[in-house]
Amino acid sequence: MIQNLIPDYIYNSIYDIPVELFEMRGIRGVIFDIDNTLVPYDVIAPTQRVTKWLQGLLDAKIKIAFVSNNSRDRVERFARDVQSFCFHKSHKPSPRTIIKAIGIMGLERRSVAMIGDQIFTDVLAAKRAGIISIMVKPITLKHENLFIKTKRKFEKPFIYAYNKREGILAIKKANKKKKIKIYAE
Repeated sequence: MIQNLIPDYIYNSIYDIPVELFEMRGIRGVIFDIDNTLVPYDVIAPTQRVTKWLQGLLDAKIKIAFVSNNSRDRVERFARDVQSFCFHKSHKPSPRTIIKAIGIMGLERRSVAMIGDQIFTDVLAAKRAGIISIMVKPITLKHENLFIKTKRKFEKPFIYAYNKREGILAIKKANKKKKIKIYAE
């Protein structure tokens, strides 16, 4: 169970995810959380930068979908702007809608990744669905409710475990002397 809470990868933002990762892992489909992963909670449509980044995936023949716990209006409005399918009120960490999305994509689980900003919803749902989990730093903490803020505190040991596994703690310690900041709690 604990391994299901440690992301396969962690990046500062979607823009820091190297294209080589998709190629190296054979990723042909990406399922996205929306809020605080692609845009802040209060941004209703994809920004020009997000649209361009998503279009880059589509141009590389990588299929995309959106799986969110948010409302139908919110999720469908967002997905319509990038012409992709979506699932709202998906009850993550349940893997049910992720598995449906994989089926619509027509891909095998090993070639799909989920990108999100929360361990107890996005990472856990991805792991339960048997796909690659990629966590990004939340865009903003400003509009998060008390429940999500509380969950963020409980994420820290799993981010620590990821950093330990990847050897990032040693790098952070060395960089601390140089005053270089790396996202890793």
